[in-house]
Amino acid sequence: MDELLRTKRASGISNVQLGQVLGLNRQSVGARFNKQHNMSLDEFIGTAKAAGVLPSEILRRAEERSTTKIDATPSALAEEEE
Repeated sequence: MDELLRTKRASGISNVQLGQVLGLNRQSVGARFNKQHNMSLDEFIGTAKAAGVLPSEILRRAEERSTTKIDATPSALAEEEE
């Protein structure tokens, strides 16, 4: 969520403008970014696109910043099951 917020801010899109794109009011948009309400996948995708960035790019950036180092590759998960 932090990476999505950084991207939104960098794009210059306001909560009012984003709300118009997503069909939400300004307060609802703010509540999602303040983590008071969960953001749906459709809202995530819409926010990324409104900011001019592919949703996959947001996820890639977030993964790079992540301090969690879990190997969740299919082969690692299969080894855990054995």
